Amino acid sequence: MNNNKWEPNIKWYKITPEAYRLIYDEAKERYEDIMSESESITNKSIRMLIALAAFIGFTLDFAIKQNFKEIVPIYFLLAIILVDVWLLYKLIAPKHVKGRGVPPDLSINKVIDYDENKDNQVQLTYYTLIVTLQRNIYYMIDRNNERAKYYKKALMLFLITFIGSSVMIVQLLRTALSG
Repeated sequence: MNNNKWEPNIKWYKITPEAYRLIYDEAKERYEDIMSESESITNKSIRMLIALAAFIGFTLDFAIKQNFKEIVPIYFLLAIILVDVWLLYKLIAPKHVKGRGVPPDLSINKVIDYDENKDNQVQLTYYTLIVTLQRNIYYMIDRNNERAKYYKKALMLFLITFIGSSVMIVQLLRTALSG
């Protein structure tokens, strides 16, 4: 969607400051929800990476103690793990976000000090803030959607690793108990 040129089709100076305040508060709340979603993706990715490291450490330790001879499944799992770690890194590493709040260089409209705008400075400021927030909302929705795709792939690989490691442990236990 990424609409960096969005502007409402209104006469900004005809909207009351009270109406702008309501719109601004709702836009700000919406942006907070979107930022929380972004943080949630990051936090879930960190937890998944920690769980992956712990589970793989346990599995490899178990395999070594059992003198696991079939090395192919371990290499296969390690390849999956490396791809999963790379995906998780992409989700955790510094990401491109539009931070909370609107910086002054975007808050102050270039025409705020024009004589014809002196009676409408509050409306003009709200208008500018709302337009900036909406653009940030579009940007972050795009980013979150892109990151969600990576997260789903990382989760699938995590589950494959979990199932593959579980199968390997069962096979090791079966071999140890029968031999």
